[in-house]
Amino acid sequence: ELVTFEDVAVLLSREEWDKLAPGQRELYRNVMADTYELLTSL
Repeated sequence: ELVTFEDVAVLLSREEWDKLAPGQRELYRNVMADTYELLTSL
């Protein structure tokens, strides 16, 4: 079965994003970028 980025992505609302600390935002971006890279390499 194929897995898409949307299947594994954790999407945040604007309100949720606004509540994150800068370090949490950076971690989120890094994890999402890593996840995207892993999926596109399959």
